[in-house]
Amino acid sequence: MELSKDKSEISEPNVLESAPASRLRVGPPIWLRISVWTIAVIAGFLQTWSSKFFFSLMSDGNNYLDVASAYLRHDWPSAINGWWSPMFSWILGALIYLTKLPGYWETPMIHLVNLGAFWASLLCFEFFFHTLLKQHFLEHIQIERRTWWLLGYSLFLSTSLYVLTLGFPTPDIWISAMSYLAAGIVVRIRGGDRRHATFAILGVLLGLGYLFKSFFFPLSFIILLTAWFATGALRKTLTQFILALVVFSAVSAPFISALSRAKHRLTIGDTGRFAYFMFSARAPQPPFWLGEHNTGLLKHPVRQLLTTPRLYEFATPLNASYPPYYDMSYWMDGAAIHFSLRAQLAVLRQSAGTYYQIWLEQIVFSVGLLALAFALQRWSAFLSSLKKLWYVWLPSLFACLGYSIVLTEGRYVASFVLILWVSAFLAGIPSPGSLADRRFFRGVVLAICCVISVRIARSVVTDSIALHSSPAARENVDWEVAQDLRALGILPGDRVAGIVIMGNAHWARLAGIRVVAEIPLGEELAFWSADPALRHKVMDTFASTGARAVVAEAPPLFADRAGWKQLQHTDYYVYLLGNQGIR
Repeated sequence: MELSKDKSEISEPNVLESAPASRLRVGPPIWLRISVWTIAVIAGFLQTWSSKFFFSLMSDGNNYLDVASAYLRHDWPSAINGWWSPMFSWILGALIYLTKLPGYWETPMIHLVNLGAFWASLLCFEFFFHTLLKQHFLEHIQIERRTWWLLGYSLFLSTSLYVLTLGFPTPDIWISAMSYLAAGIVVRIRGGDRRHATFAILGVLLGLGYLFKSFFFPLSFIILLTAWFATGALRKTLTQFILALVVFSAVSAPFISALSRAKHRLTIGDTGRFAYFMFSARAPQPPFWLGEHNTGLLKHPVRQLLTTPRLYEFATPLNASYPPYYDMSYWMDGAAIHFSLRAQLAVLRQSAGTYYQIWLEQIVFSVGLLALAFALQRWSAFLSSLKKLWYVWLPSLFACLGYSIVLTEGRYVASFVLILWVSAFLAGIPSPGSLADRRFFRGVVLAICCVISVRIARSVVTDSIALHSSPAARENVDWEVAQDLRALGILPGDRVAGIVIMGNAHWARLAGIRVVAEIPLGEELAFWSADPALRHKVMDTFASTGARAVVAEAPPLFADRAGWKQLQHTDYYVYLLGNQGIR
């Protein structure tokens, strides 16, 4: 290495090539860490708070809150859920119990929980990146540590803010934290840390990852095997591997046992299984799928009460504000899952499109990596270095491939994509390198940082403006709907029906009521354009389910709204049943 020729390239002048790795200072410079944490606090808060009253289309957050409430009231049949993993709900339940927040603040609370997880994931990423650099810094000592950390922090902020995003209250940011910690521990094991305690900690983390998301269960075995093979001494570390398996099983087994008893079959969770069915069978609206086209004989489907327009009832047995999306594994139990090459290719094509969008989202890293590849022209050395890093990128590659078989979204694979990027860049600078190579690498990293910094600055400005102009930041529409329904005499415990709810029913939770029947998406025009006799029949059918009112959002302009009342300051309309509507 050419240390004597260019000592300025090393951030610590007293670091020598012969220094042991344990004594090398490879952490981020304090000024850089303070700067990045300031950016993470400001940009993360603004992105979170500008969407504090927003849930995803299928209202994942509302379902996690319903599960949390089921645990708090000891309603175990409703709490043990085959679709939504429990850990996120346990965290929300603990906060609901401890803070006693009014309903108005439920949506902001779940967003703030994930904001805290975002900051925790930054700590976890720092552990992973620090551990990785500490092991490899002797090989790359010619590249100053601040350059590596500028690259690492740029990757983290870009991936977390724009691929994963903080606008959706889901447990994916928690999965990112678990992934970084697990990857860091595997790197430590590769570096010679073969203690039983290290393997036990890895088992605990993987078990917690499973409790956050069932996909982590199969992935955990890949990570455990990777850690074991990374030791390079399989016989000597067999007991450590077995210990990690036992600890992982001890953490995950209680919930698996409870879920299997509830479902009367062995299961770790049905999300992956039925998600594969939904996208391979092209089921348009899974909760209302009744086994059409020889796709199975459902054990307990929703009840279809009318065919024109289609009207479904689902009052029992699930005790939730909107039962169809509360536990789809219940409604879809019995779906016949068959392999179809044509359907699988369609899913893979969709996944490829998602990965392409992620690539475009992070194209600055692609350009930087390609610039390094073409400028340095060390293809064989790059492949050789990448091969040596197999224990870093292999689990993440399996994770990305696993999701591609079923469904790929940016928030699912964000952490795994980041680890793949880190592996590629670390392999892209094989040592030894010339002074020109080092300067070129630094220039590429600085260019990447400039682009990411401009994007973050733009987002900060946009989110700051959104705080004052975006409905998702200023108007708690669900709370207003809940309050207006109560003013109309719809009390906690009452039942209501809906027209095209599609899971967007947080207002029902806030009002303490339940949606028990619905005309689904695609059938609403048949209702609004129907003659008075058919509409009267529909309302009678809704009333037969025990519903006291029908709620609809944004009826078409041509709709006959006689008897409907618009709820103040919203696009929601309500029709009271049993008194010919509201005059």
